[in-house]
Amino acid sequence: MWGKELWTLFVELDKAPEHNQTVYLAKIFFLAPNAPYHFLQPSQKFDLCVGSMVMAHGVVTEVLK
Repeated sequence: MWGKELWTLFVELDKAPEHNQTVYLAKIFFLAPNAPYHFLQPSQKFDLCVGSMVMAHGVVTEVLK
């Protein structure tokens, strides 16, 4: 159900992107304390969207506490 539950993430890249780079390592954080943190599990795939447009695909590799 698109638009019923939306969550804002903060994405922090480990280093500045380079020209033609297609893979990035980043830390992601929900900005809301009641966000669905259970979705951030190792090997979990996700999409980063702006509105309904998918901007990037990702995979959780590690969960930091």
